[in-house]
Amino acid sequence: MRNDFTLRLLQQAGISEGMHVLDVGCGHGEVTQVILELVGKSGSVTALI
Repeated sequence: MRNDFTLRLLQQAGISEGMHVLDVGCGHGEVTQVILELVGKSGSVTALI
């Protein structure tokens, strides 16, 4: 289940295709999943609990 508010927030923050993102304090990874969608296959996400 995707949170549309979170998606819009990350898009407005400038997260986009091809970026390499560090997600600190990711918890269960719900936001990490949204970030993964935004950066696509050419980007990456490193998540730290």
